Amino acid sequence: MNVSEMENLIESEYEKYTTVAGMKIRYIVKGAGSPLLLLHGFGEFLETWDFNIRPLSEHYRVYAMDLPGHGLSDKPEVAYNIFFFTRFVTNFMHALGIDRASIIGHSVGGGISINIAVSFPEIVDKLILEASSCLSNDISVLHNMCCIPVLGGDDTEESTVTAALEQRMKKEFYNPDFVAKDIVGISYRFTQMPEVRRVLLSILHNSVNVNG
Repeated sequence: MNVSEMENLIESEYEKYTTVAGMKIRYIVKGAGSPLLLLHGFGEFLETWDFNIRPLSEHYRVYAMDLPGHGLSDKPEVAYNIFFFTRFVTNFMHALGIDRASIIGHSVGGGISINIAVSFPEIVDKLILEASSCLSNDISVLHNMCCIPVLGGDDTEESTVTAALEQRMKKEFYNPDFVAKDIVGISYRFTQMPEVRRVLLSILHNSVNVNG
């Protein structure tokens, strides 16, 4: 997937960029009311929330972003651990003048949200978790394989990654019939970007081991 294809996935009038701790970050903001941050999961991007942004924006001022290392945001060479992402979110809020917000976190975004709420409770209004990480030691087969250096490299087989992505996405929908093959294809092509694969492996190596 190239940049223009990704940019066409979202209404351009809502797309914005800001600089956070030296990183160029893509985000959107829509609606009015109390601030609500949407933190996507592992290997995803703000379009993940397409079904949610419009209805939520009828009640809240909704912010969704490509987390660092994801989507069209910058991908610096750093250790992508939960502390890095926690600092990013607090800096993002400061950059946009958000003193306090509700946060919805999915998967890895849920783990980040938990750490923010524990470390900085004064900036969190409500915490909503969707299939959050950091609540148990259970991890997917893909995550388990990728945390093993000999398997979790840049040359991981396409069929292995595609099957794991499809399995993961089916678990993310209440009705698995909503999972379309093109969604899996887009996600796979996105993970093939050299910089993105480096980031995803960094996230896994910093947060997962063979025990979970």
